[in-house]
Amino acid sequence: MASDTAKGQLGQNGSSFTLRPRLTGMLRARLYPADAVHFDMDLEEIRRYKAFEGQKGKNGETKITAKDGFCMQKFVRPDGLAGDKHDARQYFNSFLNQCAKVAGDEVDRQSIAEFVYDTTSGKGMSMNEDEQFEAIKQVILTFTKQDFSRLRGLSQKLFRYDRFPASDEKSKISTKPQTEMEYEFGSDLDFIYPLDASTSGGWRMTPDEPEPESSEQLFMNRAKALMADSARPKEPKPKPGSVAPRKELLWFRDACEEHLARAAGSSSSSSMTVEELMGQLLETLDKGEDADQNALIDFLGFEAFELVEQLIERRRQILEDWVELKKQASELISKQGTVTTAKPQRGTSFGPRISVMSESEKRHAKQSKKAAIRENRPTGELAHMAALQLLATLTDEPAADLEIKKPLAKPSADKNKNVHQSSLSGMGLKLVLPEGTQRQVLKGYERVDVPAAPPFDPEKGKVNYVQIKELPQWAQVAFKGTEQLNTIQSIVFNAAFGRSQNLLICAPTGAGKTNIAVLTILRLIGQHMDAAGGLGRDFKVVYMAPMKALVGEVAEKFQQRLGPLGVNVAELTGDMNLTKKELEQVHVIVTVPEKWDVMTRNTACGGGQSDDSLQKLVQLIIIDEVHLLNDERGAVIETVVARSLRFQETSGQPVRIVALSATLPNYQDVAAFLRVEGENLFYFDSSYRPIPLETSFLGITETNRVKQMAKLNEICYEAVIEQVRKGHQVMVFVHSRGDTYKTADTLAQMANDHQQLGFFDMRTHMQFGYFQQQVQKSRNKQVQMIFDKGFGIHHAGMLRSDRTLTEKMFLAGVVPVLCCTATLAWGVNLPARSVIIKGTSIFDSQAGGYKDLGILDVQQIFGRAGRPGFDTQGHATLITEHANLNNYLRLLLHQMPIESKFLENMANALNAEIAMGNVSSEKDAADWLRYSYLFVRFFRTPQKFGITQQDFERDPSLEKKRREFVHEAATKLCNARLIRIDNNRNYNPTDLGRVAARFYVDWETAESFSKGLVQEMTDDRILALFGKAHEFSQLKSREDEQAELGTLMEDPQVCPVRVLGGTDNIYGKVAILLQVYLSRRYIDGFSLVSDCNYVLQNASRLFRALFEITMTRVTNMSEMSDRLLEWCKMIDQRLWQSQHVLRHFCYPPGSSSSNKGGKSLDDGPKGGVLKEQIVKKLEDANFDYWTIINMTVSELTNITRSKDWGKAVDKYMRRVPNLILDAKIQPITSTIMRRPAERRF
Repeated sequence: MASDTAKGQLGQNGSSFTLRPRLTGMLRARLYPADAVHFDMDLEEIRRYKAFEGQKGKNGETKITAKDGFCMQKFVRPDGLAGDKHDARQYFNSFLNQCAKVAGDEVDRQSIAEFVYDTTSGKGMSMNEDEQFEAIKQVILTFTKQDFSRLRGLSQKLFRYDRFPASDEKSKISTKPQTEMEYEFGSDLDFIYPLDASTSGGWRMTPDEPEPESSEQLFMNRAKALMADSARPKEPKPKPGSVAPRKELLWFRDACEEHLARAAGSSSSSSMTVEELMGQLLETLDKGEDADQNALIDFLGFEAFELVEQLIERRRQILEDWVELKKQASELISKQGTVTTAKPQRGTSFGPRISVMSESEKRHAKQSKKAAIRENRPTGELAHMAALQLLATLTDEPAADLEIKKPLAKPSADKNKNVHQSSLSGMGLKLVLPEGTQRQVLKGYERVDVPAAPPFDPEKGKVNYVQIKELPQWAQVAFKGTEQLNTIQSIVFNAAFGRSQNLLICAPTGAGKTNIAVLTILRLIGQHMDAAGGLGRDFKVVYMAPMKALVGEVAEKFQQRLGPLGVNVAELTGDMNLTKKELEQVHVIVTVPEKWDVMTRNTACGGGQSDDSLQKLVQLIIIDEVHLLNDERGAVIETVVARSLRFQETSGQPVRIVALSATLPNYQDVAAFLRVEGENLFYFDSSYRPIPLETSFLGITETNRVKQMAKLNEICYEAVIEQVRKGHQVMVFVHSRGDTYKTADTLAQMANDHQQLGFFDMRTHMQFGYFQQQVQKSRNKQVQMIFDKGFGIHHAGMLRSDRTLTEKMFLAGVVPVLCCTATLAWGVNLPARSVIIKGTSIFDSQAGGYKDLGILDVQQIFGRAGRPGFDTQGHATLITEHANLNNYLRLLLHQMPIESKFLENMANALNAEIAMGNVSSEKDAADWLRYSYLFVRFFRTPQKFGITQQDFERDPSLEKKRREFVHEAATKLCNARLIRIDNNRNYNPTDLGRVAARFYVDWETAESFSKGLVQEMTDDRILALFGKAHEFSQLKSREDEQAELGTLMEDPQVCPVRVLGGTDNIYGKVAILLQVYLSRRYIDGFSLVSDCNYVLQNASRLFRALFEITMTRVTNMSEMSDRLLEWCKMIDQRLWQSQHVLRHFCYPPGSSSSNKGGKSLDDGPKGGVLKEQIVKKLEDANFDYWTIINMTVSELTNITRSKDWGKAVDKYMRRVPNLILDAKIQPITSTIMRRPAERRF
């Protein structure tokens, strides 16, 4: 064809160039879609000319514009490492989100993101920073220098992964011709191969899919094949009816795949497959034209508005093609004889499997089909699912090539009998919103009222309720005052009390899951009870509560119920340490996952595998709120469960794991992680909730910030007064400590303006007078001011005594409205008839900005409405921005799957296992990863981890991928010098790694401490290094705290050590708060009190880690070790080293029995055996220990001006240990000396 090249001359300054030949009609017909076969040269020339001119400015210079090519595929290499792909996705999403925040919701974020990227890291790289900033500011008027610095940093990180950077020859606009080809019209534009249009949807799960070729190679191969076959006789064209009806369905499938790809790229938690999405959309389209748009927007979200418009426009054609495909599917089912039920397989496979049937199986299937027809059971669902399978694998080949290869799940009643939920037919969720839902568009907001789910009918369910008298006589003591177990407890009774296998219970909040935990403990007690009813000490039960605030409440309840059986229950948290003797005597340990992680790390170097440690005695582990796997702390749960499962397999010691959770959409994944068999997995939907719960969702449509806040307060007040009028109590949840009082004061003011304060007046309550006296004793002026108006406030920044008082007042009914933060929902069981979430925007210190309230927090808050034993009905209201309304509806009504957070914290977990000796190589680490929940999610959502179909085909167990992930984490640890990696990928712990694992220090903190510790550090530098720990990254410096922090810092009696960084930096704030604690001074700001308590919770542990790190150094760190040891003692004793030794007798010693709150500024023990004013006189007179020890009682009396005080000083001076050490040095050789020492007291 080269010889037939047509040549033409275009004169321009005497230059000419050759035009390449156009494709023949035959090639166009075979290579291009049908609508592109008839090529309009004039129209194409105009289109290319406009595209070409768009690349240049007025002066011929390169013009920076946004194109449609800015997508994740530009940065994620298909054949790249998993770590690189993960980082590229993270940077891309962060960059996209930051651009959206800067530009606003009105601008397409993808276009503005490409414009910013081109300006900072693309074609605008030749400009300096000021020019780049001005260029962006011309487009984004509100653009600031801070925004520019943040976006420029992200774009530079993203540029490292750019597959087609601006420096590539393909993307350059050449000004001088180098070859003849460059003279072609439009040759400098990016060429898109036609096959890209049909493969843009990404790979699909097909049985025998070959290795994907590049689009260029695929195009050339097909072109060569077509030209080679041009001389052969042409085959008859297929009938139009066999290909044309699939055109709309092919577009529909590709659109669904692109939507899922965008959802995955935006860090959505959706795990819906293409088949499920297509099934749901087809069902919605088939309902009717009236409800199409609202239903589709509710399901897909407003971000898919263009897709919804196209679906509605093509609705008729899609449904027509869908009906034809269903007919073809029915015919194929008939031709193949029948369809077998897919059997469960070990692991998860990507591709469907071909079902081969024998003649006897076919005869049996035919008989079953006839029986189904006799029983009038429809087979339409099979045709529906078969058609969806055909649609998922549909190509542009004739319909005769269609084949059902994937076994269809035949509808039957043999599903898991332990799964109790309402039946939802179809491939997706049958209903977008529950029946009876009402949507109203009101002035300034939209309201969606969702009715309560129909309650479960025990008679229809034929539930056999378990009477307490049916339990053994000794076990009935634990259920004193209860006649029978409730519905859920009765269904689970045999699995909990009759068997010893692992158990997973998914039930709504308040369904009585705690009693199920008691049943499992009773079974273990029965196995270790002797004939006389006594209990031995050879077993332990570990109950892991989700929060430290719940530990005390659970421990108290268990002690009351199990105490009569001789069971000892102990609380074990960061504040409560048990001695070795107490650990031997205790039966039930109530703790949090972090504390249990520390305990199992430190039970000898082998983690309990080579000695009679605590872990060997544990035979039952109960995990409450296991759905916190999706939370930041979920990685700790994965760590302790993986360690327990691995220990169980290696040692043969049986350990039963019982997990309690709220309703989960992917409970099967959690069951697989916990090794729970089908008969021990129980799932109960919202119809099993003991108290029906109505929910209301309100989305504010106001865009102006001031009007939005005013409307938020107005709507909140309307919701509050509606419930208070009926005599109900209301809890209003806000998202900052300061908003609790502001909201309460605003609501009180609005009640006064509306002359409705009488509804909040509780002066007639019989306990009002008592609580009024208690409120007057409070140091919190806000509590006093708001109490008289009928409101209460509650947040973590309040003193514990004030929080307890507020809880008692609300529980007694003296306070009708309580404004609180979300910590109350996770803490004390405080009920209310109605709960209101005022706004969903919360500050995230790690992200450095605001984010939406998590769905787990929303579920927990909603669970506080109508708790059993308090109410017969509950109501929950969520007020948010209109843009988030449908998102929360989807999350709460359909729920998003629980994802793993283990990948983010893998480095710390891996370091602990290496330090314990459980992992010694990359192979061991990859095997250890098999026990995590992350491993389960590899198979459920592989696209999130960069796992392709080819990865599964080459490595079904994903060992290579697991090695990639652990190697990435191990490399971080090796660079931080926590471990060493040799050439054979063996892992060896270092002293620094052992210290980090022992003291539960983050690997980044350990690296910072190791690099920051130098010789002769002063106290101010020590405090600055301590304040820079990664553990304090969540703290922030608030404007309302600056004045008080400045006053404390300038007082030498409070802060004798100079503060580096001042009050503006976090490490400066940490240094001030630690010195305030040591100086025993009061803090007025309640938020500062909370931050100080948080600093104290970590202070002792981090300073011990600093001390241990200096002890691992070989030389020149002895002085630093001595200084850090003094800091450890000062923190433990809450005394400055410079203070008089007799001050130890002014305050009682802290212990687990006397100081249950741990180190804090409140609720500490009061008073000592020696008055503080006596010691103060001795300090003022500069009488130190060595001066007073030689004084007589009469001399001490003259100093203290009291005979009794003189005797007291003399008495306690003699109780101070006085160690005298005499040493002599005697040389023996030139390198050896003898040093005898004599010690006496």
